[in-house]
Amino acid sequence: MTVSPIPARRTEQVLARLLQGGVWSAAAVITAGLALSFTARIAPVGAHAVTPWPIVTAGLLLLILLPVARVMAMCVLFLRARDYRFGLVAASVLVIIGLGFVVGVVAPRHAPEHAAPNHRSRDLGD
Repeated sequence: MTVSPIPARRTEQVLARLLQGGVWSAAAVITAGLALSFTARIAPVGAHAVTPWPIVTAGLLLLILLPVARVMAMCVLFLRARDYRFGLVAASVLVIIGLGFVVGVVAPRHAPEHAAPNHRSRDLGD
């Protein structure tokens, strides 16, 4: 088995284009949402009014997902170059990110609705 090294310059260019395109896209979506928020104050609110904040939220979500996209791209680039060691590391990072997402989404749904108050009980006689 021969391991071919990834051309570093090509990899950096691919990742730079991914991040640059992602940042510009996120900025455009956020700007569109903010522009809509300014025009929504001027325009009358009707039955078909578009609320701008989900658009801004989508732009922020896109911005937050950029590091995940970078790790995915690195995983693909390493595996294509048959650099399985770094491909495994990148895949492991993706699994850790995925587990963190699952714990962050699932755990709050299973938390008790009313946690016990954080003060002394009245049964202590104080």
